[in-house]
Amino acid sequence: MELDAGLPTDGRPRAVPVPPDLLTAATLDGADFTDAFAVAVPPGASTDARDWLAAFGPAAVPPWVRALMGVRTVLVRPFHLRTGTGLFPVLSASADTVVSGVDDRHLDFRLVLHVRPAAAGHELVAVTVVRRHNALGRAYFGVVRPFHTRVVPGMLRRMVQRAAPPAA
Repeated sequence: MELDAGLPTDGRPRAVPVPPDLLTAATLDGADFTDAFAVAVPPGASTDARDWLAAFGPAAVPPWVRALMGVRTVLVRPFHLRTGTGLFPVLSASADTVVSGVDDRHLDFRLVLHVRPAAAGHELVAVTVVRRHNALGRAYFGVVRPFHTRVVPGMLRRMVQRAAPPAA
């Protein structure tokens, strides 16, 4: 995999092309949405993707996302969609790549976290893969998608801020 010399080292995530090997790792044939964001791993922070998945949990969720998730829970309850707020089940894990996700009647979802070498250390790449099944899945993701492109970078930013050593 080629190194990205242009990744900011200040904890700002940016959109990147979806690496084909990570799309394959998601094992979600027929996906109709994918995106990827990358952020520099702070010096001295873990380069184990399993540690980053643990960090992707509740502590990484910005307060505005918690509020949105509360609204989402209320709105989707009548449709009998999953309303859990915890981590998605881990489907596969290694030191450099973790795949988590869930299959539901309206859509299937995967989150792939991957740590790879970069020009100045390492970077964490978060790939989202979605396969919608029906009109409910298309409608649901149509509402969620604009928020998704802010939520994932926001969570990545909080994760690396929490992993970075305090400023002297």
